[in-house]
Amino acid sequence: MTEPCRVQHIDLERDPRSVSRAREFFSEVAMGAALPEDRTEIGCLAVSELVTNAILHGSDPVAVTTVVDADALRVMVTDGSAAEPVISQPAPLNAAGGRGLMIVAALTDLWGWERGDNGQGKRIWFELRRDD
Repeated sequence: MTEPCRVQHIDLERDPRSVSRAREFFSEVAMGAALPEDRTEIGCLAVSELVTNAILHGSDPVAVTTVVDADALRVMVTDGSAAEPVISQPAPLNAAGGRGLMIVAALTDLWGWERGDNGQGKRIWFELRRDD
């Protein structure tokens, strides 16, 4: 029998404290999905990067939605800005940032983005397979 999809959602404020709320939310979902500890750490880092980007570069509303199925845990971070996400190539000595999407792309199994419903906002997502 196929395991049913489980969907969970959290709305966030565009406030730096929301990054830790998103990590806690993800950790709880990952624990419920029996995601291995190393994959959970990767997911916490990835969700932190995407929520930070939504806070710094996006607009309201910001939210995180997770979908757990038999194969993977998918995380979607939405915000109200329609601006395309860009993987930047920061200078090696630039400590100010610009590496968030590079980190997500390098560490997760799949990632991507799409315009929100009716062309409003965007949704950036990543997936972690439940088995290594």
